[in-house]
Amino acid sequence: MEIIGQLRRALIGLTACTLAAALWLPCLHLFFRKPLSDFYQEEGVSPKARQLAARHLQLWTDPTLRQAELKKMRGSNAEWDFMGRSFLVWSLVNMGLREPAAKGQYLPIIDQIIRETVRIEHEDGIYAFLMPYAKDRPYLVKPARSLFIDGEIALMMGARRNARGRTRLQGAHDRAAEAD
Repeated sequence: MEIIGQLRRALIGLTACTLAAALWLPCLHLFFRKPLSDFYQEEGVSPKARQLAARHLQLWTDPTLRQAELKKMRGSNAEWDFMGRSFLVWSLVNMGLREPAAKGQYLPIIDQIIRETVRIEHEDGIYAFLMPYAKDRPYLVKPARSLFIDGEIALMMGARRNARGRTRLQGAHDRAAEAD
C-alpha cells in the first residue's frame, strides 16, 4: 500500500511539473524580450555585435589579457582557441564590410590573429590546435595534415583577402588552399 501512495504522489508531482512547464515556457520570452535592433540592423553593426567585438578586440590588443584568456581556453580545449580565432576573424571581416570606415580598426587585429595562428601551427605542428584524440592513430597522409586546421586557416586568409582585395597573404592563402 505504501508503494502505491508513493507512486501516486510521484505521478501527481510529475503532472504538476508538466502543467507548470506547459504554462510557463511559452511565456518565458515575455520576460527576456529585447528589441531585434540590438542584434541586427540593415546597415552597419548592431549594438550587441559591437559590444561582443569590443571585448575580443581588447583581448587582442592587451597581451596580458590575451595570454590569460588563451591559457584558460587552451587548458580545457585547444580547438576552442583555434575556433575562437577563426570565428573572430570572420566576424571582424563581416563587420568591416558592413562598416567600411571601421576596417582600419579591424584589419590589424585580423592580420595579427592570422600571423600568430600560422606561426603557432608552423612551430608546434598541427597538434597545437587539436585535441589529444588526434594522436590516437597515425595519419595516412604524410606529412600529417589536418583538413580542419588547413581549411580554417585558408578560410581566415580568404576572408581577410575579401576584406581588402589582394594582400600580402595572397601567396600563403593560395598555398593553403591548394595543399593536398
